[in-house]
Amino acid sequence: MPIPGKMLTYVWGGIHPNGEKLPNPYLEEDGVIVIQRTGTANNSEWFMETIDFADDFEMAFGYPAPQPSFVVISADTDDLKDECRAYVKDISLNGREAPATFARADPQSAWSPVEH
Repeated sequence: MPIPGKMLTYVWGGIHPNGEKLPNPYLEEDGVIVIQRTGTANNSEWFMETIDFADDFEMAFGYPAPQPSFVVISADTDDLKDECRAYVKDISLNGREAPATFARADPQSAWSPVEH
């Protein structure tokens, strides 16, 4: 079943440099992966993450971003047969003048997305 709309996926981990945009292999032309932090990032303390969804969307898809419909936080470790733990707090979604800000840390692991 096709996804209604476009999807940006922000990723922590992997070998690509911060900021690189890659096609999402599961969504063809409807999805882009944005590397937010590499797999070698220090995850032993809290840090702030700020994104500009509108700029990223326009760069990825070539037209201005609509109002976002969903924000999803998830983890995906099945390919590596691994597990992870991470924490997220103080998420805020702001207007264009103040991009969305995310914070997370995991002292237990070298790389980890979010556990809910």
